[in-house]
Amino acid sequence: MGATTAFLDWSNVVEAYIDRWIPCNRGFFEAVVLALPDMPDYGPLLVPGAGPGCELPLLLERFPGRRIVASDPSAEMVQAINRQVETSGTAEIVTEVKPLEELEPSFGAAAVSFFTVHTLRNPVEAILSQARAVRHGGWSAVVYFPPIPEPGGPLDALYRAARVVRPKDPPDWELRLCDAVREAGMVPLTMETLRQTWRFDTPDDFRELMELLPHIRKIREKVGEESYEAMWKAWSNEPGLVEDEDDWVGEAAARFVLIAC
Repeated sequence: MGATTAFLDWSNVVEAYIDRWIPCNRGFFEAVVLALPDMPDYGPLLVPGAGPGCELPLLLERFPGRRIVASDPSAEMVQAINRQVETSGTAEIVTEVKPLEELEPSFGAAAVSFFTVHTLRNPVEAILSQARAVRHGGWSAVVYFPPIPEPGGPLDALYRAARVVRPKDPPDWELRLCDAVREAGMVPLTMETLRQTWRFDTPDDFRELMELLPHIRKIREKVGEESYEAMWKAWSNEPGLVEDEDDWVGEAAARFVLIAC
């Protein structure tokens, strides 16, 4: 596994992830797929960090007849994609158990990843690795939650509450992203902020959503139960959610970056 990859154990949470996270992010998937440019005529579309592959039907519709190579470092996630492929009978999707950083250079016509790079130890290098897997003349797109969330909403509230368990704020790797892309001989075309409203029955549902993520569970293991509960108590005092009739709602913001390779 590449040096920039953080080991994330998705065992026992795949179905819950599909049930909870995919509906939250579906609007992001749809907006990005519509914004993707046409693909060059050569090579497959690479989808690293594909998770359970819920974005793949949208990509097949956007690029009919094109081969898609969907990969993920989690065997459990790739098994979920394979079950989807078997059910649909789709012949255009090929799957691999592989981390993003181990993609073959200059292999694809284009590449797109959703909500993967921000989970890795070196997101900038991961973004460059994905772009290097695309042949000259193609494009690479990434969607991620920014290291410093946009103000307002539950992700921003959790970021601020996490100061209870961390000595200082993590570095904002986005500040060097565009320069790193140019230094690698590529061109950043788009860096756009996308927004979507998240809805929950109760504020506790947001906590349950976050606790499906392996890196949140690793924080719990690292800081201990007392500090971890203190973080969530701080979040509950200002959760970034407001009550709207029968729901609790808050805005989530994601970044969409498109690179010419």
